[in-house]
Formats: sequence, C-alpha cells, structure tokens
Amino acid sequence: MLGNKTLFLFTISFPLADGEPFIENEFPYLLETFDKIEIICSSKPTRSNTLPEKVNVHCIYDIIKGKSKFAYYFKEPGLILSTLFREFNNCNSGSFFLKNLRTYQSTLLHSMICADYITRLKNFDRKAVFYSFWMNDHALTLSVLKAQKKIDRFLFRVHGYDLVLERWPHQYIAFQKTCQQFADRILTVSNKSLNYFKAKHPEFKNPDYSYLGTADQGINYVSAKEKEITLISCSNIIPLKRLHLIIEALMNVDIKIKWIHFGDGEGKKELIEKTKTLPSNIKVELKGQVSQSELFRFYKEQRIDFFINVSESEGLPYTIIEAISFGIPVIATDAGGTSEIVNEKTGILLELDCTPSSISAILNNSLESSLRSVEFRKGVRNFWVENFSASKVYPNFIQKELLSNVVRN
Repeated sequence: MLGNKTLFLFTISFPLADGEPFIENEFPYLLETFDKIEIICSSKPTRSNTLPEKVNVHCIYDIIKGKSKFAYYFKEPGLILSTLFREFNNCNSGSFFLKNLRTYQSTLLHSMICADYITRLKNFDRKAVFYSFWMNDHALTLSVLKAQKKIDRFLFRVHGYDLVLERWPHQYIAFQKTCQQFADRILTVSNKSLNYFKAKHPEFKNPDYSYLGTADQGINYVSAKEKEITLISCSNIIPLKRLHLIIEALMNVDIKIKWIHFGDGEGKKELIEKTKTLPSNIKVELKGQVSQSELFRFYKEQRIDFFINVSESEGLPYTIIEAISFGIPVIATDAGGTSEIVNEKTGILLELDCTPSSISAILNNSLESSLRSVEFRKGVRNFWVENFSASKVYPNFIQKELLSNVVRN
C-alpha cells in the first residue's frame, strides 16, 4: 500500500498572489491525491484563499528577517564552498561570476535558511514528495536539503526562462548545475524543450517532459459571417513578445481587422504610439491587465476569429493552450514548444523569423479561410481535449511522476 502521501509543493505566488494560473489548474488533482499538502510560497501575500484543512501554506517572503546569514556560513562552509566552486566552473565567464559572487553567495545562504525552516515544520518528513514548479531558488533549497541528506528525493519542472541559456548573460543560469546534480527528476513542459535540455545537459540521465493543462472553461463556436476579422493576443508588452510585428503586419492589410490585446508591460506607451500609425481599416483595443475570469468570459462570449502569438521565445505557451480550449484557431511563431500546440488541426504555424509581410498575407486571405468554420473550431477544441485538458494531463503526471516517488509499505 502507499505510505506517506504528503506533498511539499514549492511555488512563487500560488495561492497567496496572482501569477501562476497553471498551478491553479493542477492543484485540484493534487488535492484529490495527497493526504497532506504543504505549500512553500515565496511571494508577498496579496490575496486570501480558503483552502481545505489538509493544506498548509508557509510564506517565506521575509523568512530571512531576524536570521544571520553570517552565522549560517559557518554552519556548513564545505557545502557553500563546494557549491560555489561548482557554479564557478560551470559559468562561461569567470570574471562575470566573480563580479556577481556576493549575490550568488547571498542566494545560497538564503536557501540554507529556507532549508532549515522547512525541516522544522510540523509535517516535515524526508520521505514526502518534494516538487518545485520551477528551477529557481526553491529548487536550490531542495538541492541543499538533498546535499544535507535531509530529504530522499525531489523533482522540478523547467519552462523557458529557467531553461534557455541563450536568454541569460554568458549563457549562465545561476545554480542550474547544482539543481541538476541533486535532482532525481527534471521535467520540461514540451518535447522540444526536452530535446534542448538533452542537447545542453547530456550528463543528466533521465529528463522527460510533461505538458501543462487547462481546465474546461467553455467553447466559442460563434459563427464567422462578419466581413471583419477579430484578432486576439494576450501577453506582457515586452520586447520578447515582438508585438511590433503585429503592428507592422497590420500596416499592409487591406481587409477590416479589429486587434484586441490583453496584457500590460513596460512597452505599452511605445505600443500605443505605434498603433496611431495604422490605417483606418484597422481598429485596436488595448485591454490592459484583466482578471482571468474576465478574460475567459470574453473568450467564450465574443466573436474571435484568430488568436495570434509572435513571441521569439517560449517554453510551452500557456496562453495558446487557453485559446484552443475554447476552439479558437491560432496563428503563432514556431517558438519553443508552440509547434506541439499549433499545427494543421489548430491553426497556422509561422516560421520563427517570419516577416511582417508573411503575416499580412495570411491576414489578407483570412476572410475566406476554412479556419473560420465551425467544423474547424470543433477540431481545435478536440485537439485540446486529447492533449492539453487538465483532466487528462494532470492525473497522468501525478501517477507517473509524483506517486512513483511515494514509498510503499
């Protein structure tokens, strides 16, 4: 029979703040599986959630207050020195590492303080399941606990920012090598990301991938009879998302298009100025940041012809998974794991280095496109059901990756 069914779940914001909707979709299935769940959350609380009695939330946002990092340095100097030396050897630039040494040392000491805090929790058990949703400071804390022989096993996911070396100075992600060395299981969120991981880290023997899923929020089968295309996008307004490509494409579109963007960010003011240069047949609405419930209500009730994403880098684009769950066809660049979502059954996959003119050509021909048909939208929805529905994805993940770590009596 299964022994200890306690889960230690490490998150950035869930459930104390917004920002991790993917965990909110996974959490109900974790609740069904485990007898106790201890959530270690690193965000400052900005909301309150009512959770079952078997769930305890531990906020480590200000855990270092009143703690002396200097004192922890002398507790296990060997662990600190060996970890920093390993990371120094893994960094492509010794001078860059040494320049940031104090930051890395502080991060490691913080993780040691968190590790000590976790072992003092009432329900701490070294044989519990330890699962971090990210390769971040939490994964480092788990590595410290594993190095100290205070836990038996742990696993973590990697997405985009915590995986792709090219997105970091000198292609170095701090403590990535340490986390890989001590982890028992590392899961990417797409097959393409898995292949990238294997190419960059061939020494790690058993990585795998496990898709993220979304809950069923309804279907959008609104018939497309209007002579105007409604184009939706949803992302932060940052350079990585390349929203300027959409504007440059719309400059050369002859048909009527309404482009609606959900999201906010540092480039909003510049984006607004660029939209003012668009021709009169193009309407633009920048909705800003909205709640998830408001976004999904819009997806379900409003006529939407296409969802568009032209990002230059992705892990597994969650916004695209959300869109296809409503049956909305997608136009997207081949970034990260996008090709595992966008194909002939769900939309149009663009080359990663596509030009604005190639996007314009697709949009100019979109009024008569078969992708606007109800039948095609049903196919989009069915693809989501088979591949990215939370009710299918997460039970498989839990059985294969989490319960396999539970000690059997």
